[in-house]
Amino acid sequence: MLQAAIKALNPHGTVAILTDSSGPGLLPGGRKAVGIIQADAVPQYFIPKLISLYRSGRLPFNRLVRFYSFSKINQAIMDTRRGDTIKPVL
Repeated sequence: MLQAAIKALNPHGTVAILTDSSGPGLLPGGRKAVGIIQADAVPQYFIPKLISLYRSGRLPFNRLVRFYSFSKINQAIMDTRRGDTIKPVL
């Protein structure tokens, strides 16, 4: 995906890598890749805000996570691929 994103960039464009803090940096044609973790949020403010949203019912975190016993690892993978669960936890 990163390679496809870089190829699609206009000169002087930037691609943001949302799952990594390190990126290839400067690329040919004035392009660049930057890494982002937690949207560059400050944990001391962001985590209490998430907890507040959850407690108020505005962030249904419990609907994003599903727990599986390790013996159900294949089921967890299938559920994720189908979109039945967002974050499987073994």
